[in-house]
Amino acid sequence: MRHSTVPLVFVLAVTAACGGRSPTAPSALPAELDAPGGPLASETASPLEVRSMTGRATNALTGAGAGGVTIRIADIGDIAADAAGHFSLDSEAADGRYRVVVSGAGMVERQTSLVFPGEPATLPLIPISFNTRAFEEMARNFVEPGVLKRWTAAPALIVEASLLDRAASIDAAGLPLETLVASAQQQSEAAINEVIAHLTRALPLLTGGQFTAFSAVSTQTTAAGGAVEALNLGAITVVRYARGAGQCRGFGQIAPNGEYAVVAGRVGLEVCADALAAPVAAHELGHALGYGHVTASPSVMTATVTVDVTEFDRQAAAIAYQRPPGNRAPDVDPEGFTVNQPLPPAAAGPLFIAPALP
Repeated sequence: MRHSTVPLVFVLAVTAACGGRSPTAPSALPAELDAPGGPLASETASPLEVRSMTGRATNALTGAGAGGVTIRIADIGDIAADAAGHFSLDSEAADGRYRVVVSGAGMVERQTSLVFPGEPATLPLIPISFNTRAFEEMARNFVEPGVLKRWTAAPALIVEASLLDRAASIDAAGLPLETLVASAQQQSEAAINEVIAHLTRALPLLTGGQFTAFSAVSTQTTAAGGAVEALNLGAITVVRYARGAGQCRGFGQIAPNGEYAVVAGRVGLEVCADALAAPVAAHELGHALGYGHVTASPSVMTATVTVDVTEFDRQAAAIAYQRPPGNRAPDVDPEGFTVNQPLPPAAAGPLFIAPALP
């Protein structure tokens, strides 16, 4: 589903052409300076000296060097990586951002950009042996199909201490109504700590180790009958409610900005003590991180949770967190991203509040 209310902003870089300075008019020069090969020849050479930068192509799953790949840099040329994936660029090219295509046997072609001259560039590549169909479902299919959405900085975690009034907050399908209403019943400290522990355990597993912990952990308490503030910028907010019929379940929801960075999320969890309580919490956290349902591989993100975080989930998360928001299949980064510069801080808005997924 495309969120048409949010404009897509892609920044295109235009690089200046490399050329020499205009020489002084010959009629104003002494003959010995104007002669072929004279002193003026060195003065009218290219104004840019040769600069260098280095990089390495790697396997996105193992971190090992990806040998035998070619790095094609627009307006500069092709560079062959060595057996360990290392490459070096020496060029008189103008300063700027350049589009790059990296390809080689056994790897999914990647399109990205780099800044030249700049810091060393690391180019992680997806091996073709990886289950890219399942990755597409998980990492690029929630809210708007075909585009990766993720957090760019570790979110905070906020747990609502008041249980929701289920009848006033959750519909028959188990999804949240527009307004979440607090009941008079409060969670115990032990119950709150258990949920925090479940989500803290799952966070690094589902972010490729990029986020080892939430940036902050806190609680909030809403008075009975009040509307719960369940969407907080920079945070994943957790609400809980009485269990319904059937398996323990919940929901997850995100708010991405116009450049597909997730800037707010929320998790809803039924109160239950099943053996799958921790995997269900991980599943709903996955939604709040930007992940959709998976059918093509065993995964904690299957619509009906039957397993905990799998090896596929760990690998998919590692790839997702080596890619910028806005990455598209097969592996195309947005124009404004560069592999040798840090991601800019995510802007807060305009926001699109995505529908919840169970």
